[in-house]
Amino acid sequence: MENRFFNAHTHIFTLQQVPDQFAKGYFSIFAKTISISWLRKVGALAWLIKTIPKLYRNKDDVSMAERLINLVKHGEERKDRPISQQAIFDTLRAYYPAKTAFIVLPMDMEYMGAGSIPEGYMTQIEQLEKIKLQAVYTDTFFPFLFADPRRFVADPEYLSFVKTKLGSGIFSGLKMYPALGYWPFDKNLKPLYDFCIQYNIPLMTHCAAGVVHSRSPRPKTFSTHPMNPDIRLQGKKPKHYTVHFSNPLSFHCLMDSKLLAAYWKVPEEEVSAYEKLKVCFSHFGGSSEWKRYLKIPWVPDRDDAESEGEFKSLQIKNWNYNLKPKDSDYSWFSIIREMMERYENVYADISFMLHDQETWPLLKVLLANKVLKFRTRVLFGTDFYVVAQMGSERELSLGLRAYLGEEFFMQIAKTNVENFLSTKIHEPTVES
Repeated sequence: MENRFFNAHTHIFTLQQVPDQFAKGYFSIFAKTISISWLRKVGALAWLIKTIPKLYRNKDDVSMAERLINLVKHGEERKDRPISQQAIFDTLRAYYPAKTAFIVLPMDMEYMGAGSIPEGYMTQIEQLEKIKLQAVYTDTFFPFLFADPRRFVADPEYLSFVKTKLGSGIFSGLKMYPALGYWPFDKNLKPLYDFCIQYNIPLMTHCAAGVVHSRSPRPKTFSTHPMNPDIRLQGKKPKHYTVHFSNPLSFHCLMDSKLLAAYWKVPEEEVSAYEKLKVCFSHFGGSSEWKRYLKIPWVPDRDDAESEGEFKSLQIKNWNYNLKPKDSDYSWFSIIREMMERYENVYADISFMLHDQETWPLLKVLLANKVLKFRTRVLFGTDFYVVAQMGSERELSLGLRAYLGEEFFMQIAKTNVENFLSTKIHEPTVES
């Protein structure tokens, strides 16, 4: 499809697939929580839109309120409209040209400590598979599976399930969300990573500080970084300590063979190929990190960006893991930029952050640089429906497309996404 382009980051899960205490820790006016089960029972959308955003001054509370509004708006089943993932996907498609393709990302929220879920993760996956198997969606619907090390431990058959579904072509990659409570270098993920390396499977990981995270209390042992006890980890509340899981340097720990071999206590050659893992950092660290890059000193962009001196801040001894990024000499944006230059398969998408037009000039300038690998590693995505409060899909996609121009837009929305999705799986099924 010559004219087809991709939205590389979308969600279509329903309110039935969200844990009951999703908002735990926020909305102190309402006993620190708004129950999702309550939202399911009442027609609360109009009330949410008019009331909640006005009640809070804390930006995290406002952000959570807006996300709840979108959950209800897009994921709530009402008398006048039965809801399903299929229905949400049809709404998403209506904003785009007919040939547009979408990477659809599930959320496995069963281990985040936020209560029960009427329709669990496996039900969510079954529904995505049914959509994919419809002939009309063969070339436009690209669902991913979710990777949480706790599920692999709880269900020994899940790894075989993942291999089979990826091998069949029904699912196209894997979604990770470390802020839900795990490190990317958890050794329980090793069999999965070995499979990903063998077949060049794409991994997409959340990478931005935000309001969706584990609701479980901070573990008592969570005081220093697992790979380096000299690095103290700050933050007692879940919304603070879970930021460490999302830090892009955690993936550097996974992809640097010396660091990983020492931590896993395996021969270095056993993990030397992990530097080739195909990883996309969702949200590119977040728009606030892009703004920090614009305002603080850091290694400047240079034509010789591939020189060794560019990577000094990635050395573990120089890490600044403080929760206040303003105390650091670099931003998550700059870390990801460095990782793109160092590792051959590191990508980043601009989902959610693209609503902030202050970041667009930097994006365009970097895309114009033919020396940096940035040009071939950025993916267009919107984070539908989470970003819906910032403007409609059509406004966001057309606005960015007009600003960047066709060449740059098709680079990030077609060429780069196709490269990211490409794998080495050719068999109809993959043996476990």
